[in-house]
Amino acid sequence: MTDGQSSGNTHDRFAVAAADEPVRLPSWMAEAGSEQELTAAERRRLTWARHRGKLGAGFLVGVAVLLVALTIVVGVAVVQLVGGEAPPAPSPTGTVGAGQDGGTDS
Repeated sequence: MTDGQSSGNTHDRFAVAAADEPVRLPSWMAEAGSEQELTAAERRRLTWARHRGKLGAGFLVGVAVLLVALTIVVGVAVVQLVGGEAPPAPSPTGTVGAGQDGGTDS
């Protein structure tokens, strides 16, 4: 059989249900005892899957806020350390009133 030939079967293999047919559930889905209690790990996994984007974005915002706060605290500490009381400058050597080249003022 080649691509151009037909086997006589005109059934469309992708058409599994007609649009006007009611939805039918398998028997195992319709049973009353099919519900099971979730374990704690399964509940965490499902909660994480449901809220993954929001939790991830919240985590990133929290980290950004902590970094900004840390930068502010360290910046204030550095400014206080540097801009605080500086040790006295050493006295200049040479004669008082002399220019930088050691000559007289002109």
